[in-house]
Amino acid sequence: MNATPCARMPERLAAPRSLFKGVTSSCKRRVLVYGDSLTAGYYNGGSAFEPYGLQLAKVLAPELDVEVQCCGLIGLGVEEMAKKLRDPQIEDVRHRMGRGISHILAEQGPFDLAIIMGGTNDLAHGIPLPRIMRALQALHGACWEAGVPTAAMTVPPNRGIGRRTAYAKKWRDLNGQITNWAAGVGEIDAPARIVDVEKLVPFGSGQKALLWEKDGLHFSPAGYRQLGSGLASHVQSLLKPSDQPLAIQQNEATDFLKVPGAIRSPVLRQSPRSSQGGETTPVPRRSLRADDSWCAQPKDQSRRQNSWQGYAAVSQARARVQNRYLATQETSRFVNHCFGAI
Repeated sequence: MNATPCARMPERLAAPRSLFKGVTSSCKRRVLVYGDSLTAGYYNGGSAFEPYGLQLAKVLAPELDVEVQCCGLIGLGVEEMAKKLRDPQIEDVRHRMGRGISHILAEQGPFDLAIIMGGTNDLAHGIPLPRIMRALQALHGACWEAGVPTAAMTVPPNRGIGRRTAYAKKWRDLNGQITNWAAGVGEIDAPARIVDVEKLVPFGSGQKALLWEKDGLHFSPAGYRQLGSGLASHVQSLLKPSDQPLAIQQNEATDFLKVPGAIRSPVLRQSPRSSQGGETTPVPRRSLRADDSWCAQPKDQSRRQNSWQGYAAVSQARARVQNRYLATQETSRFVNHCFGAI
């Protein structure tokens, strides 16, 4: 069953209720998928859509009852998306109306996870790699400030990587930077998961060609379904119920609002030192300052190995005790500083 072209986004996607027949209870989760035409599920020249988020919800059922909100802005690059984080309306090249990611998080949340895939259009328009990375980090940062963990998708392959040497090098370099960032290399905080799209939907001839449209740029319906299916195991590990609930204290969740000049997003993670005793230790997330510097906490690999178990499970509770997500003035000041001169 294909999703119909959506005039306004985000579009709600969910698994058919028949998949839950006989299931007494399922863990309910909400996921935002955000990106360009490859997130929208564009195929057949834009006359039909098969968003990977629909297949993702189907594969996760019935253990997880996931509502996917899909915003795929056709023809837009991540740099433009980052400039319009808080815009209530964004028109794509097919005259479909979407919204800035911060606006969606604030008005249609809470969400347990955000999945971001983009960069194809930026590469096509010759945007320098540092600007693309900066925009991707801003999109993820907007989610973190709303208390929503993220998964980063690498830029999908396309026919350009086999025809143009310069484009292929930029594509490989960009995906290398995304992978290094998501793996925690350097002082910038990382998404909860990195997903290599090329491994899930390889580009090539023979059977691989069936996963792609003739334009060599968009997935075929089979390709979108394969992407959603392959992504499911990653998402399930992030959304599954935590074995041990984490306590939320309202004063801890709102202390970041008292820090002048910084956009702080405290994250309650269970530290290795306190896990045996059942305590919950607040671990502040490294975050962006309004002056475009990063608030780097001391590196602790054991803390990273503790991973994000329970982080997705508490995002809804954190959203309720935070003051309707972030104060808008600090976020707007950061965005204007980062992108006003681009």
